[in-house]
Amino acid sequence: IIIQILLISVSVAMDAFAVSIGKGLTVSRVRVQDAVKSTLWFGGFQMLFPILGYFAASTFSKYVTQFDIFALLVFIGGNMVHEAFEEDEENSKETAQFDWKHMLPLAVACSIDAFAVGVSLTFMFTKAHMAFAILSIGVVTGLFSAAGLYIGRAFGSRWQEPAQIAGGVVLILL
Repeated sequence: IIIQILLISVSVAMDAFAVSIGKGLTVSRVRVQDAVKSTLWFGGFQMLFPILGYFAASTFSKYVTQFDIFALLVFIGGNMVHEAFEEDEENSKETAQFDWKHMLPLAVACSIDAFAVGVSLTFMFTKAHMAFAILSIGVVTGLFSAAGLYIGRAFGSRWQEPAQIAGGVVLILL
């Protein structure tokens, strides 16, 4: 179960990682406070949205089947792969600013998938495993976000598309 949770965490983190690479492209140097802000924004929202998904799923659990969970994960993964090919247009609008006006919309947009994953996790794990999964998703996303800034600054956009495709494929395979 731990391996499965870590794979889910890495997959869900790929959107934030790709966006962080884009942010890294816009800065002349990555400041520690910018990496901390990215970590907190993306990691925090990636923890919040599965919790919201859990509560939504708990409320409507009698209407959800195993096939629905499978279809949801395949849809999320497929959407991530599809979005990877549209990243260039999104990144052209990216700014070097890390204030709440710029980070809030990015954090929410990256966490929509985490909401759906939270719905799925409700039916896959016990509450204890669910708590570990949510913590893992937040920590992994935070670390990947900080790393994405540095990678974007150092290597450019070359890693963005492959990261998002890999995340989508792993979710489909799960």
